[in-house]
Amino acid sequence: MNTDVIDSSLSIQKQELESLLTIYPELEINDDFNICKISIPIVLENDITLILNNDGADESSKYSTSINHLPDIHLTIKLPLNYPINEPPIVILNNIESWLPNSVKLKILNDLNLIWETFHDSIIYNYIDYIKSNSEIGFGISNNLMINNLNFNYLKNENDLQILKKFNNTYFNCEICQSNYKGFNIIKFPNCNDTFCKFCLKNYFSHIINNGEIENIHCPSFNCTKIFQNKKKKLINEIENNLITDFNKFNQDFFKLPIEKSIMLKIFKNENENEGENDENIKLIEKFEILFNKEKMEQYKIFFPNRISECPRNMCSTTFIKLNPNSKLSICTKCKFAFCNDCFHSWHGYINPCSIFLKKIPISIILEFLNHNGNESINKQSIEDKRVISNINFKYGRKIVELSVNDYIAESLFNELIKSGNANIIKCPNCLTFIQKSDGCNKMTCLKCKVFFCNLCGDRLDRNDPYDHYNNPMNSCFGKLFQGMVVDGEIV
Repeated sequence: MNTDVIDSSLSIQKQELESLLTIYPELEINDDFNICKISIPIVLENDITLILNNDGADESSKYSTSINHLPDIHLTIKLPLNYPINEPPIVILNNIESWLPNSVKLKILNDLNLIWETFHDSIIYNYIDYIKSNSEIGFGISNNLMINNLNFNYLKNENDLQILKKFNNTYFNCEICQSNYKGFNIIKFPNCNDTFCKFCLKNYFSHIINNGEIENIHCPSFNCTKIFQNKKKKLINEIENNLITDFNKFNQDFFKLPIEKSIMLKIFKNENENEGENDENIKLIEKFEILFNKEKMEQYKIFFPNRISECPRNMCSTTFIKLNPNSKLSICTKCKFAFCNDCFHSWHGYINPCSIFLKKIPISIILEFLNHNGNESINKQSIEDKRVISNINFKYGRKIVELSVNDYIAESLFNELIKSGNANIIKCPNCLTFIQKSDGCNKMTCLKCKVFFCNLCGDRLDRNDPYDHYNNPMNSCFGKLFQGMVVDGEIV
């Protein structure tokens, strides 16, 4: 080839690349001015959906996510000696294998070649402009991209990284101190998009946690505070009116942290602080989680006492939600100790009775249950009766309510019988054991504590001279030692 022609081509190439450098400062040019490289970011006009291709999985179970950034295209352009008049540039596209089909890649290269065929002139700017403009629509690929696990994770992470880069370099206003900060020093709450600087949130939340005011941990904006309070009211209304149909979902929502741990870490963990300071910040987050779970468990216990159990082992004492609120069997979620939820001894099976029934429903609740005809036929209950009874059964468990009410009624009838005096039953004045006289005189001996007492008045008798009580004219029981005895079929 003519040397003058080559020199002219090289001069044109150099001038073109130098001009491009003023437009794209990030353009990399080799020393010979015949190769240039540039990374072209891709921000899509419309989101595309990534679908994880799990072989054998039906369509409804396939995981998907939406993205609006794709990995940068690495464009390399090599200029032959005869460029730009007689030979087109050589184009190499890299970093596209994870999402761009090979057929689309070939079409791009063909379109670029047609641009040169049209002009036979300096067209590197046109090449870059073509790729930039067409990348915004994903070069026409489908809006639903089905890919394997490796590419799925790569594209999702790249999208997240590009969003983070943009966020970190954008200025935001803190709604507390009203100062402007770059995104690196800003926390943006995901559901409401409210923005606060890390410094304000850290000071505010630290004060709340150290004072134990865990209920105030949420987005501090005025609107979000109102929404948070309304959600609490709605939750209580659902509980009080027996509107919960799915307890698994309810429990997840009830015990869900108001602010995700990842956000708390962003607030409290600072790369500029030393290791010791960051350790203290981590401890503060742990304190928040412990206090939150403790407070929520205490609230849950008030709402649903029959759904909560506490491990009876002193070394554990973990409070947890029972798998089955109507079962006597409880298994500690921490130490796996199996025990009876009625007597709190180690599990003795459903057939073997408890040694003692320890857990009681408050008397006020039992009286409320009875006042609303809880022990009567449902036909005898008003709408209000049914509502109250349903709430009590919902809160404590129908089985436990039934047992407690029956025990209360039986005990009340027994006490009335004792007071009437018709059953010849009296309490020991020492240990309060109920004792029934079957025969003999009125000087009684408690079988349990061996104390002497009078069957007529219930007074404790002198152990050295128990009969003085009946021989003393000043006592109301004077001369009544044998009163009430049956002798030869007649009452004395």
